[in-house]
Amino acid sequence: MSAFFLIPEEIDLMIVPGVAFTLSGKRMGRGKGYYDRYLSRQGFRAHTVGVCFAHQVVDRLPVEEHDKRVDRLFWAAMEEFKE
Repeated sequence: MSAFFLIPEEIDLMIVPGVAFTLSGKRMGRGKGYYDRYLSRQGFRAHTVGVCFAHQVVDRLPVEEHDKRVDRLFWAAMEEFKE
């Protein structure tokens, strides 16, 4: 099995996970800062998208200066998955 590395300048779109998001694109991750550091890398220019369920969209989040926002947010309501 081989691995390859992506160069930040070559990425066009990145789906960014989160525990919670605001409509303005603020996100709460899991507290380690992995995505914030990657999104801050020199040359990173990709559009960022957060994907979540409706209950993960909140009015406010405690964010800090280094926290990176997502450009777009898509969410689904749990009712959409019930038969």
